Amino acid sequence: MDKVVRAVISDMDGVIVNSEAEHFLSFQRMLRLDYGIDYTHQNDKEFLGTTDAYVFTILKQRYPEITEPMDHLIKRRTSLFIDIFKQYAKPLPCVETLFNYFKKENIPMALGTSASKYVMNFNLDTLKLRSYFKAVVCADDVKQGKPAPDIFLECAKRLEVDPHSILVLEDSQYGVQAAKAAGMRWCIAIPCGPTLKHDMSQADHTVKSLCDITPELLHSLQ
Repeated sequence: MDKVVRAVISDMDGVIVNSEAEHFLSFQRMLRLDYGIDYTHQNDKEFLGTTDAYVFTILKQRYPEITEPMDHLIKRRTSLFIDIFKQYAKPLPCVETLFNYFKKENIPMALGTSASKYVMNFNLDTLKLRSYFKAVVCADDVKQGKPAPDIFLECAKRLEVDPHSILVLEDSQYGVQAAKAAGMRWCIAIPCGPTLKHDMSQADHTVKSLCDITPELLHSLQ
């Protein structure tokens, strides 16, 4: 492959693993059990692609009964998520096929996720995907999560590759916005489930799954 693309940054949730439903259930269960708050799918759509800290900051403003400190809230929500997710964890179709292609072409990869370090590490180790990534960056590593560019800029820094030579794989509107704000040359959107109605107009290409990201598509990137 002609190395127009010198590196790839992949999001995690919705790109390599579909855990959006489990994230929703963990928020819903926590808020209902601990505070009697009804957390709906409409609420969840508002927060897709953002960090736990962002979600709880907004929720604490809306619901005065949520008084616990941020670290307690995140730890409680993460524990519920792990309990639910570990029963169903598996990579999405074509993840390893595509990642092995990048590996064969000597194109380094980074993971750039809005998840916490604990959840990121759990996913990478459970799915046995850590070896594909030269660098991993999560919400805990930066000041601002997506749609701010911080996560992708930190990935580029650790990869030691200019953003203008990097391809980003994202599934959410906030992720696409973050990639473009970071100056990433290309972004391929792979909307799924709750992000199917997101505005992906800033993406260079939109595909249905990683299976559609073929060598021919990658060669066509200008």
